[in-house]
Amino acid sequence: GRSDVYSVGIMLFELLAGDLPFKGDSGLSIMIKQVKEKLPSLTQRIKGKLERTDADYLKVADKVEKIIETACAKSRKKRY
Repeated sequence: GRSDVYSVGIMLFELLAGDLPFKGDSGLSIMIKQVKEKLPSLTQRIKGKLERTDADYLKVADKVEKIIETACAKSRKKRY
């Protein structure tokens, strides 16, 4: 069940950022990044794509980023 929570967190990240959090040449390289690397900042990804910075949008992005971070925690016990 908690792996499903992780998957939903990754999908939510992709929907909001327009990009996957981890990229690689193969499934194995992506899997290694998921295990070893920290989840990239959603807010930073969004800021890079916005033409103008909307303060309210970024406040919501910060809150959603915390939800995604919890859903994608490396430890299953720390996920929802």
